[in-house]
Amino acid sequence: MPEIGNYDDVIRIRCDKKFKENLQGIAKKRGESLSDFSRKVLEAAIDESHANEGVDHVAAVLGRVLQSKTTAFENRLAAMVYKDTVASATAMNLLLLIAENLKMDAPTMFQQANAKAVSFSNNPLRDQKRN
Repeated sequence: MPEIGNYDDVIRIRCDKKFKENLQGIAKKRGESLSDFSRKVLEAAIDESHANEGVDHVAAVLGRVLQSKTTAFENRLAAMVYKDTVASATAMNLLLLIAENLKMDAPTMFQQANAKAVSFSNNPLRDQKRN
């Protein structure tokens, strides 16, 4: 059934014979004129294009929001790691000073403790045994 509307503007497109025959065949099967069927196909393509542009816009905005939140989170995490590193270095140096003041072999103690710490860090917790 032809659509009722005011269609004064005309669009002419060039296509090969096979393409036109395919369009006419589908339109005939649907009981529509070639003009009505072509208009529906073009309107569907326009709607799809608008939907894709909308999705692209939403994805871009979401990406910017996630990036700003991720950057803030990463900055907080970096600050925490920095503070933890300073605290660890302070504790290590304090213990080395105490060991030296007590006339203990501080470098050997440090190397042994460091080897044990590296081993602990490289192994899963379930494999750790308390000594």
